[in-house]
Amino acid sequence: MVRILVVDDEENLLKTLSLILKKHDFLVNTATNGFQVLRLFQDGKKYDLLITDVNLPVMDGFSLAKEVRKLCPEIRIIGMSGETFKNKDIEIFDYFLIKPFDMEELIFSIHHLLRVINSL
Repeated sequence: MVRILVVDDEENLLKTLSLILKKHDFLVNTATNGFQVLRLFQDGKKYDLLITDVNLPVMDGFSLAKEVRKLCPEIRIIGMSGETFKNKDIEIFDYFLIKPFDMEELIFSIHHLLRVINSL
């Protein structure tokens, strides 16, 4: 079963994403900030995919993605934000969603990234 970790400080969005992903048969865990995520990885938790907001308290999504890649280089990461970014920092993500996004686009991006993982 595919393990997904979703990170957002907005509780309603976190709950909504979790419910939708579970309905699509993904195993979902959630966190509200980057330090919680790093603790999970340092404790040996394994995930296939990380979905993270860019604007997080304590540690932004760009920094979080960089740290997670050091701990788990094979993970796929989807970034999301209500803002658009034109700098190269966005390249840390395998896919980027602009909020509000269509849930079908989220599911499509997940399946696309999982095909990439399985074809390696």
